[in-house]
Amino acid sequence: MGEDVYRKELQQEKREMQITLIRQSHPVYSNFNFSAYSDRKVDEMYNLLIVQGSRGGKDTEVQTNV
Repeated sequence: MGEDVYRKELQQEKREMQITLIRQSHPVYSNFNFSAYSDRKVDEMYNLLIVQGSRGGKDTEVQTNV
C-alpha cells in the first residue's frame, strides 16, 4: 500500500512540474485552468509544447518536389 501512495505522489509532482514548464515557456497558459484536465491530457500538452517544441521542428517532413 505504501508503494501506491508513493506512486501517486510522484505522479502529482510530475504533473505540477509539467504545468510549471508549460506556463514558463508559453505565457499564454499562465492563467489556464489545468485542473479540468486529466494527467494524460497534461502529459500530451507537455509533449507537444515542450518536448517537440524544443526539437525545433526537426521531426517534420519537408516537401522538396512540387
